[in-house]
Amino acid sequence: MQALELADRAEAFLGGINSFDVRLQARQVSIQRDAGRYRDVFRTVGPATGGTYWLYRPDGTVFYIGKAEASLWTRITAHPGVAEWLGDPARRVDQGIGVGWGFPNYRKLDSARVGAATKEAIRDGDFHVGWVAVEPWTVALLLEVYLQALCLAVDGDLPEFCDKLG
Repeated sequence: MQALELADRAEAFLGGINSFDVRLQARQVSIQRDAGRYRDVFRTVGPATGGTYWLYRPDGTVFYIGKAEASLWTRITAHPGVAEWLGDPARRVDQGIGVGWGFPNYRKLDSARVGAATKEAIRDGDFHVGWVAVEPWTVALLLEVYLQALCLAVDGDLPEFCDKLG
């Protein structure tokens, strides 16, 4: 699924969720369809509230959808696990992608499910970031599953780095 379509669907979902049950009192705090390339923005400041985020390749293909209970920006910048070496080429080991090459301890990097374009984007920090900050943060749980289910329905599969719903 393409990131901009995903962002539109996230906004539409949040726009209608209170009509199902007003007790949720869901509120969109902010939406960022494209914060830019990770390597250009990971040192900036983003939302401190909870929310749902997606990571995608330069061609717009979403490869991960996640959520954060508290500081959305902290989760976004920490989860890929590449910030620590991104600005220091001497710390890169160009022997292939493995542990320490983004998404620490996430063995899927070496799996056939994750394509070369995604591995390269993670390695180089060229992937992009999008998010929706929401209140209460529990709405992020619903939104994450909705967006993942939408990818499954539209594309026939979850994004490359999502191995299950939620």
